[in-house]
Amino acid sequence: MKHVILIFLALLISCASFAQRNFVKEQKTGTNGIAFVKTLSCADTLGLCAYNASPQALYKDQLGGYAVGTNFYGDIAKAQEFTVDDTTRYNIRKVMFFFAAKKKAAQDSFLLVNIYKIDSVGFAAGNTTKACPDSIIASRKLFLDSIDTIAGHPTVLDFEWGVSTKGKFAIGFDMSHLDTADRVGLYSTKDSSALKTELSWEKQSNGRWYTMLRSWPLDVDFAIFPIVDKTAIGIKELDNQNTLTLSIHPNPANSATIIQFTLTESSPVQLNISDKSGKMIQQKKYSLIEKGMHTLNIPTSELAGGVYALTIQTLTSAKSIKLIVLHE
Repeated sequence: MKHVILIFLALLISCASFAQRNFVKEQKTGTNGIAFVKTLSCADTLGLCAYNASPQALYKDQLGGYAVGTNFYGDIAKAQEFTVDDTTRYNIRKVMFFFAAKKKAAQDSFLLVNIYKIDSVGFAAGNTTKACPDSIIASRKLFLDSIDTIAGHPTVLDFEWGVSTKGKFAIGFDMSHLDTADRVGLYSTKDSSALKTELSWEKQSNGRWYTMLRSWPLDVDFAIFPIVDKTAIGIKELDNQNTLTLSIHPNPANSATIIQFTLTESSPVQLNISDKSGKMIQQKKYSLIEKGMHTLNIPTSELAGGVYALTIQTLTSAKSIKLIVLHE
């Protein structure tokens, strides 16, 4: 009997490994009979010029859901990696997606759109590892009601003042807040059309990041595009405009914490408090704060105990610090 059980378990494990990541390409049609992505100016958008403009694909898994979106395997997030000049800082004003399909099952269903640092280790093809998305620089909600799935119609999300970045970063969406019956599918290039391989990532149910080439495998780019200022901000210019320092005490905080920050130039200031998932918990905007040292008293009694990211952002710089809330 024990031998029979062992053989059965072995067969289950074998079947599970063979069942991993099966997909088919589902054709979506636009006004010209094929799925397509509207081309914008390279001056307005990073990544679009390196994106293969041939007819796009929507890859669907065998049990419902989409390879580049929700699927049966419970993937948490998808993200596209970008690289810009490491000596120049760009300001991301908006993020543009081309969604091909959606199904809303729950009221007020939403994705979290995240801009990530490339500061962790993920898994690539050939059992290798490479730098992958991890820390969240900025996050916004994208409700499924506002997603446009008409071919060639972008869904655009505004990041208000903009998000300053340079070098490598990634943009994507976290699906962990969706109902299990919700569905979203994003266009990608056709398989093997990626101009630079393994820049598309998915965060699987185990919390680890894998390139699409490792996980499905598909060598594709996602239809995700950051829209930036046409004129990039140089690092020296940025540093000369505003050097920002930030400290908080007490930390851990119980009912309140005091923020001290210094500006070298007058600027509007935005204060953000986000939880570990990147969800915005509190936000305050100040129209203009003069240069010099400033102190703000921030109540924390309404925050649940835990770890948060507290960020001070000016028009040209941002500084974050870990805030721990510990109620007595």
